[in-house]
Amino acid sequence: MQQKGKNTFVNLPDIFKFILILLINSVALTAQDSIAYYNFEGQITVTASRIPTSLPLVARSVTVITAKELKRLPVQSIQEILQYIPSVDIQQRGASGVQADLIIRGSTFEQTLLLINGIRMNNPQTGHHTMNIPFSLDDVERIEILKGPGSRIYGPNAFGGAVNIILKDAKKKEISVNLSAGEDQYYQGGVSLQIPHNNIYSRFSFSTSASDGYMENTDFNLWNIASDISYVKDKNRINLSASYLNKKFGANSFYSALYPDQWEETNTLFLQTNWTYQNAKILIKPIVSWRRGEDDFLLQRNDPAFFHNHHQTDVYHAEIQTQVSSKAGITTISADESYETIRSNNLGNHERNAFGGTFEHQLQFEQRAKIIIGISAYSYTGMETKYWPGIDFNYDYSDNLQIHASVNKAFRIPTFTELYYSSPVNKGNEKLGPEISLSYEIGGNYRIGSNMFTASLFQRLEENLIDWVLNPLDSIWYAENLSAAKTRGIELGWQVNPQYYFPLNPFSNISVNYTFLDRNFNNFDFISKYTTNYLRHQVIINLQHYLFTKALQVNWNLRYADRVDIDNYFLTDIKIFYPFKKFRFYINMTNIFNAKYYEVPFIPMPGRWIKGGIIYKIGLN
Repeated sequence: MQQKGKNTFVNLPDIFKFILILLINSVALTAQDSIAYYNFEGQITVTASRIPTSLPLVARSVTVITAKELKRLPVQSIQEILQYIPSVDIQQRGASGVQADLIIRGSTFEQTLLLINGIRMNNPQTGHHTMNIPFSLDDVERIEILKGPGSRIYGPNAFGGAVNIILKDAKKKEISVNLSAGEDQYYQGGVSLQIPHNNIYSRFSFSTSASDGYMENTDFNLWNIASDISYVKDKNRINLSASYLNKKFGANSFYSALYPDQWEETNTLFLQTNWTYQNAKILIKPIVSWRRGEDDFLLQRNDPAFFHNHHQTDVYHAEIQTQVSSKAGITTISADESYETIRSNNLGNHERNAFGGTFEHQLQFEQRAKIIIGISAYSYTGMETKYWPGIDFNYDYSDNLQIHASVNKAFRIPTFTELYYSSPVNKGNEKLGPEISLSYEIGGNYRIGSNMFTASLFQRLEENLIDWVLNPLDSIWYAENLSAAKTRGIELGWQVNPQYYFPLNPFSNISVNYTFLDRNFNNFDFISKYTTNYLRHQVIINLQHYLFTKALQVNWNLRYADRVDIDNYFLTDIKIFYPFKKFRFYINMTNIFNAKYYEVPFIPMPGRWIKGGIIYKIGLN
């Protein structure tokens, strides 16, 4: 697959040129956002399928973090938010989201898909860069987490689940400034601006953060800038967004405990444009996007000549989404093409194309039952077309009880690192094939008063799993397709608002969530680097209450994690915040009992860390 240098833009697939022509020649633009993300009747509409669905009617296990909930969490990055979500495992190498691996339901970090407004964002070099998100918390409207396979919906890599980050619209004139500081010379600052004017809706943001680190060689310096502009008229809308993220950080023992002085710098550029036409029955939405990632890695921070890797990846993506409503139900059809390249002093120069599409149809039966059937088909360079069907079922047994069930297939293709990487201790494998899985799930939720009880049982049958396996004869890790595996799990949750029963009670929310996972391999006579580092038991507890006065709010987040390969740990985080006129004061305290713990072997995580800040927000006339 190795290719000599070519003019990348000249060789772009024809679908890109076609969609660009549509976008450039569009003159009428819509007053509605894409129904793939919102409706405007006060309900949250989520993307657990290609067909947008009100959250209470979703036929899958989905968690949504709203803008209101984001304000309550003791976090200052998108990466940190996800560590409080049941069945989601954020394995961090460092603090403040400097490097974090995203894992859902015991999958690996390569098997989880990240989306921004429904656009795939995974880096083809390695899943370690999936969470290089070129947006700040100020840009986020909400976050949707789909637990379970999503290849039928989104295509490749949604193996264990998918995270879809929905960005804000510039609905009102507003400027927001936030500043914070804390231990270990930590500081953070940001500003965001929203300007709606006539038919143009603009949003701009900038943020930066830095610290000397919580131990030797864990310092970091991050900054990002983002903009989003939409022009809206009648039944059409055109949107253009651009964002950039730069990270520089000491990578203490990130990829080998033998070298504690590693250093890394990454740059992420993301551009996208889309046009939406929508009336009562039809939606048409073409999308074009470009994501560039640069990774500069030193094995010895103070000796660049010792071992230096530089990688540059480009992902060009074009897609057309269509949706038709009729008496027979709602049908969606999409087609997309991606062109991925890498230029690397270690992996070489490579490129590959992917072409595919999805079909989905929703049937509604007497307002009680709903069935969604669908299939996706994708082919990659050197790989024949594969088909990934699935079916979801939702039934409202009563006004209080809802049950759902699903069966779906999924797949993941190997990254460029798994195919071509070469170092003294790691060897890629050009003959790797795609991972595949078949997943089953049944679950439901029950409401009584202000109580909500949820439960899900699931099983994932996996074949051709890809991981790095240690050869004891030469002490080298080789990328291989492993034998089959079976992952089973249970998710239980309870949430209540005690003020429903005791109005004078200071607690406004109590939630308890538990996840159990078990993963068995048909052949386990190997030493694996990633597939066995999963959470067998996870407990997440959230408590919200006021203190002295209703304006002084306190949010407790308690987490217990029992990993298969690492000692278990218990963490307590707290956020205290107080709004006063146009100001919002807060204190974040993470790991307040100073527990010693690891999320990745050999890399200790921060102890107690206290940060305080202020947010100033004002409307503009």
